[in-house]
Amino acid sequence: MRRFKLINAVGAEYDLSSKQSFLQNPSGLGVSRSIDSISAGYDWIVTDNQVDQKPVSGEIVFLGYAKYTEFVRFCSYTPLTLCYAPLTKWYYRTCQIEQIDKTEINFGTKRLLCPVDFLCLGVWYDRTTIGKSELEPGAGKKYVYTYPYVYADTTIGSVAIDNTSLLDSPCILHMRGVAINPSWALIVRGVVQANGKVNANIPAGHKLVVNSSPSGMEIAEYTNDNVFVQNLYGDSDFGTQRFLLIPAGESTVTFSHEGTGELTAWVEVQQLATTV
Repeated sequence: MRRFKLINAVGAEYDLSSKQSFLQNPSGLGVSRSIDSISAGYDWIVTDNQVDQKPVSGEIVFLGYAKYTEFVRFCSYTPLTLCYAPLTKWYYRTCQIEQIDKTEINFGTKRLLCPVDFLCLGVWYDRTTIGKSELEPGAGKKYVYTYPYVYADTTIGSVAIDNTSLLDSPCILHMRGVAINPSWALIVRGVVQANGKVNANIPAGHKLVVNSSPSGMEIAEYTNDNVFVQNLYGDSDFGTQRFLLIPAGESTVTFSHEGTGELTAWVEVQQLATTV
């Protein structure tokens, strides 16, 4: 059975597949495109092809007014993440409530039937996956942990990525200090496709974060507990591409810095899909 739930901006979850609050008759789960073309004889040449922004709509059946109020308060912490499991795997989409109607309670069923529109702010994505750090041959000791990433005991590390999406996908790079003028590169079939560098010293207990997602693009210093410290975009090397998009298939992201100590780094990749 398909399932829905929401996650709000503070990380709380709201089940939309329960008897107390059930999302029924969903629509907008597919994809539509706006395509521009020009005539060329008996052919048409596509000049622009964009995915349309559209809502996921449906009706939420609430067991009483209290459940409706609870839902509205939950959704006040924006943005929201709409979660959808058509089979067993969850997919995610950033959204906001565009409209929700409140009906009178049906005294026979004791339920409210409330139409709702979730305005989507991006396409579906597989839950952010962590590429695992691996050492370059002969670079040092490899640690095999069951954490979302492993530590690379070297100043030269790489992350092998297999992006199963059909789309180029944004990523977030994390490089922990101490890191002196850290740099990174995307390699596809042995060829460097893009690279980046920041001219800054990242102290112990802090990390450099490079986010290529259009809605959250940044180059910044954070603590290891994800507390923002400062914007480092102005200290980046503008002769490099800096922001990486991970292509479909296999690729490698490499990390290095100009210091002599260990550099711990990892990659988060959002694997995108226009419909699931």
